[in-house]
Amino acid sequence: MNEVKKQFERFLLSPAYPLFLSIYPILTLFTNNIYQLSFSFLLRPFLISVFVATLIFGGAKLFFRAWHKSAFFATLVVLFFGFYGHIKNLLDAKEVRGASLYILGGGLLIIFFFIFFDKKNKGEFDYASLAPSINLIVIILLLFPFISMTRHYTVKRIAFSSITPSFKELDNANLEALPDIYYIIPDAYARSDTLKEIYHYDNSEFIAELEKDNFYIAKCGQSNYPITLLSLVSSLNIDYIPNLNERFTPEEDDILYLFATLRKNIITEIFSTVGYEIIAFATGFPWTEMRNADIFISPPSGKMNEFEIIFLQTTIAQILDDTNLVDYENLKAERYRERTLLVFDSLPSIAKMPGPQFVFVHIILPHPPFGFDAEGNEINPAEVDFEEGYTNQVAYFNDEIIKSIETIKAESETPPIIIIQGDHGPPAGRPDWELRILNAYYLPEDSDSLYPGISPVNTFRLILNEYFGENYSLLPDKSYQLETDNNYDYTLVENFCEK
Repeated sequence: MNEVKKQFERFLLSPAYPLFLSIYPILTLFTNNIYQLSFSFLLRPFLISVFVATLIFGGAKLFFRAWHKSAFFATLVVLFFGFYGHIKNLLDAKEVRGASLYILGGGLLIIFFFIFFDKKNKGEFDYASLAPSINLIVIILLLFPFISMTRHYTVKRIAFSSITPSFKELDNANLEALPDIYYIIPDAYARSDTLKEIYHYDNSEFIAELEKDNFYIAKCGQSNYPITLLSLVSSLNIDYIPNLNERFTPEEDDILYLFATLRKNIITEIFSTVGYEIIAFATGFPWTEMRNADIFISPPSGKMNEFEIIFLQTTIAQILDDTNLVDYENLKAERYRERTLLVFDSLPSIAKMPGPQFVFVHIILPHPPFGFDAEGNEINPAEVDFEEGYTNQVAYFNDEIIKSIETIKAESETPPIIIIQGDHGPPAGRPDWELRILNAYYLPEDSDSLYPGISPVNTFRLILNEYFGENYSLLPDKSYQLETDNNYDYTLVENFCEK
C-alpha cells in the first residue's frame, strides 16, 4: 500500500500531464457517441493524440531545456490543438465571420503571453509547483469518460434478451424447400405521397415497376417508431417496445438494453433455429450491424473511418478543411459509398448460394450523406441541398434495387421472400409525414393477408404465419412519436391515409 502511495505521489510531481491530457478530448468524444461505436474505433485516434502530444512535449523540451516548463507549454498547445474544432463550431453556430482567424490569433496570443511571462520572470518561475494540481485535475477529468466506458461495456456483457414468443420447431429435412428471405431496409425511405407532397418527387414509375414484379405495396404504410433503433428493435422482435421487456418504461432512460434486444432479436433467433444462414452487411453504425451473423459482409478498412474524421474535425486539423486542402464531409461520404456499392455488388452472389438464407440489408439510402446523384455517380454532399440530395438517392436506390430484385428472382432456386421497408421517413415537419414509409412485399405465393396499413411490427408475424405454420395474432398497427428525448416515452400518431 505504501508503495502504491509513493508511486502516486511520484506521478503527481511528474511533468506527465500533457500526455494524459491529450487523450481527454478523444475519450470524451468517444463516450459521447459510445452507443454508436465499437471500441476498435478508439485505437488509432488514441495513438495519434498521444504521438502528437509527445512530439509537442519533446519539441518544447528541446527549446526550453526544462521538463516542467516544457510540460506547461505543451499543455497549452495540446489544449489549443485538441479543442480548435470545438471552438470553431461554436463560433460558426453564432455566425462569427473569420472564426478561424480569431482562434489562431487567440492561440498565438496565449503563446506570446507565456513567453512574455517567462521572460519577465527570467525563467525562474517554479513550474514544478503546478504539476501536482494539474496532474490531479487531469486524473479527475479522465475519470468521467473511463467510468462511462466501464459501465457501458459491463452492461453490454449482461445477458439480456426480450420476451421471446413461442415458436414451432420445423423439420430441418425440408430446408431446401424454404425460401430465402431478404429484409431490405432503405434508411429514411418515404412513402410515395410524402415524396410528392413534401419533396416534389414522383415515385409512381418505381412503384409501377415493383407492382409489375408482383410486389404488394402497402399504400398506407407507416413505421411504428420515428428512429432507426426503435423501428428495428420492434420489427425484428415482432412486438411494440414496451411489451418486449419490463424495463422499457418511460421511467427508464438507459438504451443499452435496446441495443441488446436488437443484437439478440427474435427473428434471427427463429430463423437460425430453423436452419437459416444469417447474412448481414456493414452499415457504418455498429449498433445496427449484425456482426454475429453467419456471414458478415464489410468493405476493407479504409484509411479513415467516420469517427476518425469527426475527431479530426474537432482538432486543429479542421484547418485543412477550412483551407480546402481536405474535404472531410466527402471523405465520410466515401465510406458510405463503399458500403452501399458492396451491398448491390453482393446480392447477386448471395442469390446463387444454396439456401435458405435470411439476408438482413440495412442500407443508408436515401438517408444522408448525399454521396450519389440520381444515376449513381459520386458527388460531394456539400454540393446539393437536402431535397435534391435526398431525391437523387431515392432515384439511385430505385434503379439499383429493381436490378437486384430481377437478379435475386432469376438466381433463386426456390422463389424468395423480399421485403423492402423504410425504417422511418425523412424530416418532413409533421409527425405523421415523418412516419410514412415505403413498405413493399414480394411473396412467392400471393397472400390475401397483406393489407394497405400493415406496419413493420406485423411483417414477420404475417410471414411466420403464412410460410412457417405459425399462428401469431396480428397486432393493431400503431405509430408513435417520441414525447421527449427519452426513447421509451411515446405519443400515438394517427395514420390519416385512406385505407
